[in-house]
Amino acid sequence: DSQLKLLNEQLEDEKGINSDLAVKKSRALGDCVYLKNEISDLERTIAKVAKEKHVMEIRIQNLKEEMVNYEATVQRITSEKKNLQ
Repeated sequence: DSQLKLLNEQLEDEKGINSDLAVKKSRALGDCVYLKNEISDLERTIAKVAKEKHVMEIRIQNLKEEMVNYEATVQRITSEKKNLQ
């Protein structure tokens, strides 16, 4: 009889442990889903920023080329002005 009582207590303990583990598993799975969504969001953000960076680099390069052209024009006009004086 005492052995049966001991086994019942152990069974109840195991049920409690299993219940706790099920709750922890459920939380962990929820956390995994949340983290996967966060990772996806971050990957999309990184891709968007990388595209914007590329566009800005092209704009900067175009502006640099435009400045070189303006500087050449200024030099040409300055030279022509000196020749006219």
